[in-house]
Amino acid sequence: MAELGFKRRSNFLDWLILVGLIGIIYGTLPFGPGIVNSVYSILGRDIFASTALIIAVLGAIGTLVYTTSALRIMTIGYIARIALVAGILGYIGWRITIPAERVHFIEYAILGLIIERVFRPYIQDVGRPFISMICAYFIGMGDETIQWLLPNRNGEIMDVLLNGWGGVLGILLVPWPQQNFTSRSHRLIFVMITIAIISTSLFTIGTRDFGHMIVDEGKGFRFRSRLSQKDLLDYDFKNGDYLGRILKQYISLPYPQFLEKYSANQYPFLHEMRVHIFRRDRYAANNRAKASWIAFRENQILESYFVNTLLQAGLNWPEAKSRAIQERCADWRTSFYTSSVSKKVITAFPVSRFVLVCGVLLSLNGIVFLITRRWLRADSKNHF
Repeated sequence: MAELGFKRRSNFLDWLILVGLIGIIYGTLPFGPGIVNSVYSILGRDIFASTALIIAVLGAIGTLVYTTSALRIMTIGYIARIALVAGILGYIGWRITIPAERVHFIEYAILGLIIERVFRPYIQDVGRPFISMICAYFIGMGDETIQWLLPNRNGEIMDVLLNGWGGVLGILLVPWPQQNFTSRSHRLIFVMITIAIISTSLFTIGTRDFGHMIVDEGKGFRFRSRLSQKDLLDYDFKNGDYLGRILKQYISLPYPQFLEKYSANQYPFLHEMRVHIFRRDRYAANNRAKASWIAFRENQILESYFVNTLLQAGLNWPEAKSRAIQERCADWRTSFYTSSVSKKVITAFPVSRFVLVCGVLLSLNGIVFLITRRWLRADSKNHF
């Protein structure tokens, strides 16, 4: 049976680039978002987005040329795959609204390319891309774990998945090996996926990123929060004066910098309230009916669950403005509204059900391993 092809050493420069890139990703976590947000504030949203996209495209192309012989094996199928993956990368990158996360996503696409090249001398079969993808996922989880430990950052499972997808898309740009799975890489993938499922479960439970879906059927809205309905109301009542003064003092601070200063893991109430205010005011500036409806609903949420803090900060709408917004969205007022604030908070099920889902995934992984092992053995026998 064919085994993994190993060489005594890999290219030293490749390892140096990989370690250096991981060092940059991890080392800039404490202050990287501040730098990105400062540049974002200076250039503005459109210029920053265009510049970041151009740099990302050039970086991905440069890394692809360095890590592969892509220019020498251009076929119609491979060109189509590159175009499709590059389009997905660009679309997801453009849809990410937080500047630091957009840069992070592209970093992981480049990281995936580098990981695949580093493993090339060690693994020659088709398992290499999958092993590289899982390694990129593990690095992304380490990234978010560090963020969770930092006082000014917040590690989230959704960002782990986003980082992982960046690595997957980067690796999909690379020509895949022609050699079939070997038994050794097949076992390694099973073990790595098992570890990934368990560590993902522990990370998610450990970061306590499980929140509450708060529904108000009478007013017609629902929103996610890390705090329960009772906790929101109690916190607003007891701390409204203090929090109102903070908002009044720092409301002029650039939005990303405010969220970085008052992170969700340390200041969930204040963080979420600031996002609701931002979303309300941004859509209120748009005269279209749907935008006015979003602003109206966000203001309802603020007046229902953040009212004391809102009044103390002087950020409540006067009656005339509220009435004008309602008139602009008259055709939308009966539609039920789901706020996009705190979308990354897991509210679909409790921790116990999450553990059950992870158990099911582990079982499915085991079943897939056993089935594919039989296919692999049958294929090996056919070659002798």
